[in-house]
Amino acid sequence: VIMSPVIPKVDNDDISTVTKLKDSSTFSLWDFEVKILFKAKQFLPIVVGSSLFAKCGADEEKQQKWTTRDAIAQHIIIRTVDKTIKVHLMTCNNSKAMYDTLVRIYKKDSDKEKCL
Repeated sequence: VIMSPVIPKVDNDDISTVTKLKDSSTFSLWDFEVKILFKAKQFLPIVVGSSLFAKCGADEEKQQKWTTRDAIAQHIIIRTVDKTIKVHLMTCNNSKAMYDTLVRIYKKDSDKEKCL
């Protein structure tokens, strides 16, 4: 996975346009919009796990950039979910764990609703 050496900035306009995740009924739209933001800012490989910290090796500069990108991705997730959801994310130590937790909790419910 090739990412730009420059870490893209994320501003309030980027975050405020994403539909807030409140429950399973808003998951599909939140997921769609937040993934587009992650793609646009080159954070998606970190969030979905195709870019891993371990792949940085001993290169401190790569480790720092990965850690910064992950922190920004975590910030995007936290800012785009309702405060009642944040409790599920408090034990997650990276953006992939946060995203996976939200998918596990809210996607299955939204998939069931589609079948009704």
